[in-house]
Amino acid sequence: MSGTLTLTKVRELDLSAPPDTGRLPHLSAASGLVRAGVCLYVVADDELHLGVFHATDSQAGHLVRLFAGELPASPGARKARKPDLEALARLPAFAGYPHGALFALGSGSTRERCRGALLALDEHGETSGDARICDLSSLFTALDERFTSPNIEGALVSGADLCLL
Repeated sequence: MSGTLTLTKVRELDLSAPPDTGRLPHLSAASGLVRAGVCLYVVADDELHLGVFHATDSQAGHLVRLFAGELPASPGARKARKPDLEALARLPAFAGYPHGALFALGSGSTRERCRGALLALDEHGETSGDARICDLSSLFTALDERFTSPNIEGALVSGADLCLL
């Protein structure tokens, strides 16, 4: 194995419509990525939505709402109120989710960022239905007892384990 890593640009994160009034039609601050079927799913730490992009063509993506509400436009106010979604994992099939799900997790860096969203997938890897909001405060309380100031930046499923990074 060589010490060189070759990168291949897959696509831009352009959207068919801006996420909010006065913003550009692209997803910025992307922090988590999952591929399911022909869909690329992207969470951004400063959005209330999940970005959905086609993996094999360049058509503009669209947004799927994860959390209710609106975020302020000004950077400082937006930073204070953002959900800080830093991780996205694809979960295998389980009760109520026969084709698995996407699990978006907040960083847990503040009490307001201790929530996540669960979104069902269909047999083609496309989202199905509305997001289910998950209160992750118990998880972060347990992490606080073991680690100093945990701040989730990634997640993946390995066998029966959800690994948090």
